[in-house]
Amino acid sequence: MSKCLAPFRLDRPCACAFSLVELIIVVAIMAVIGAMAASRMSNRVTDASITKLEADVLVLNNALDFYAAEHGGDYPDPEQIITQLLTFTDAAGSASPTKTTQHIFGPYLRSIPPMLLLNTDDNDTIVPDTGDHATAGWVYDASTGNIQPNVTESQLVALDVTDAAIKQILNKSSIIKADPASP
Repeated sequence: MSKCLAPFRLDRPCACAFSLVELIIVVAIMAVIGAMAASRMSNRVTDASITKLEADVLVLNNALDFYAAEHGGDYPDPEQIITQLLTFTDAAGSASPTKTTQHIFGPYLRSIPPMLLLNTDDNDTIVPDTGDHATAGWVYDASTGNIQPNVTESQLVALDVTDAAIKQILNKSSIIKADPASP
């Protein structure tokens, strides 16, 4: 009969417990495994953010293409783009909150997706590509009908999006603006 199965006696301690060294080794191994899993999970979160950004750019640009298809090739007015994408419009582009006999086009979006890589209050706004757009989420070029996220490479680095492969994907899809100071 083993010692651990023997009846408990006060004169002899049971020898079936783990030693402190064994417990420390197990905790250290678990910490290493946890650190490896955490780093892999953080990469997945970054990948998911980039994928969502690419999907949002695609949705916004598709909405602009639908608008242009229904309005004779004209893109929304830069000053009224949000209203024109979220409400009904007529052939000339004037907006109405309800569908009427003249306002038969749209709406093209339910809401403007927020640009989540920046923590600003205006991350769901769209501004023209001219002038100050420091806090806006999206920048709109009316001449090309293209919407881009308002983020620069240096902001991505500050957000710990430093993986070269992610930057290459972003550059291929033309959704990052070059820093004004970079050559």
